[in-house]
Amino acid sequence: MLRIIITKIKVECDDYNPELSHNGGSYCQPVIMLDTMSGIRIVIDDSSCGEFGDRYELSISVGSEEIAHCGCDGVSNSGCWSTFDRSNPVHEALYDALCRAGYGYYWLWRDQCDEEEW
Repeated sequence: MLRIIITKIKVECDDYNPELSHNGGSYCQPVIMLDTMSGIRIVIDDSSCGEFGDRYELSISVGSEEIAHCGCDGVSNSGCWSTFDRSNPVHEALYDALCRAGYGYYWLWRDQCDEEEW
């Protein structure tokens, strides 16, 4: 079983207010960094805008090389994109680990999306 550790969570909105986060312009928009013991890094950049839609990117890298990514832009209705392949055992293991950490909802498989690249 692949283990991941949440190494950093940073909220991008300095004036975040939960009472205004659905449609009042004060959205949480976290950047979440997770690492494996084998040097794989997962970064989730969530710039969603409450009732206006989801917008996020999830990338996986080893060192400085990005090996896969996915994302969704429901704010400007640009759709979603992904390079994650269900037949890739590394992608499967990372997806399972991300689900156990509570962040699996950010993951999109290639066959769920309109495009591989955005």
